[in-house]
Amino acid sequence: ASTRGGGSVQLSQVASERLLAHLVGQELDERKKAGKYKGGFSPICHFFGYQARCSMPSEYDCALSFVLGNTAGALAVSGCTGYLATVQNTTDSVEHWQPGGVPLASLVNCHSAGVVIANGHGSEVDLEGAAYCKLRAVRNEWLLGDCYTNPGPIQFHGPTMLRRNATLELEHKQRTQTRSEIAKLCGEIQDHCRANITDAGLDATLLQLESLRKIVGRMVT
Repeated sequence: ASTRGGGSVQLSQVASERLLAHLVGQELDERKKAGKYKGGFSPICHFFGYQARCSMPSEYDCALSFVLGNTAGALAVSGCTGYLATVQNTTDSVEHWQPGGVPLASLVNCHSAGVVIANGHGSEVDLEGAAYCKLRAVRNEWLLGDCYTNPGPIQFHGPTMLRRNATLELEHKQRTQTRSEIAKLCGEIQDHCRANITDAGLDATLLQLESLRKIVGRMVT
């Protein structure tokens, strides 16, 4: 760390995480010399400056963190290593959230050329998604006017306490509508199958549904 004119250390310039790793390494070296430690120590430091400067977590942030942490613990206890903890349906109340796990291998492209290199899938903006369609509809108005919503600091009480961001709300609404349409179509198929349908019609319906199930199964992560 650099020093001031008087020789004192500028503590604000000290990387505390690296200092801690250095001191731990020194202590482990001493223990290794004394025969009290036989392992290795290769620390990787991460800078949490942005997290330290951000606002207090909202009620939603806290709930999401607790659920993801518990999900990660449940995956580990179940022996599901190499999984990423996930939560779906997060715009609903917490009791209706759906925790789960996604294999990390399904999120990367692996190329083997002597050494296996994992490249994460790119994520592009869905130009037909609900969030972008909303932006496209109002961007001319936003270009000229002062259109914004600011409830103030993080709210821990009142109607905005559990408010989600607009993108999450819009995308969830679209997903919920799609699921409802799928459920409606499935119900209509069941009604048709209960009616006076021929055996050939039932066989054709079953064949198509089995084919559809295989297709959908390949798309599930």
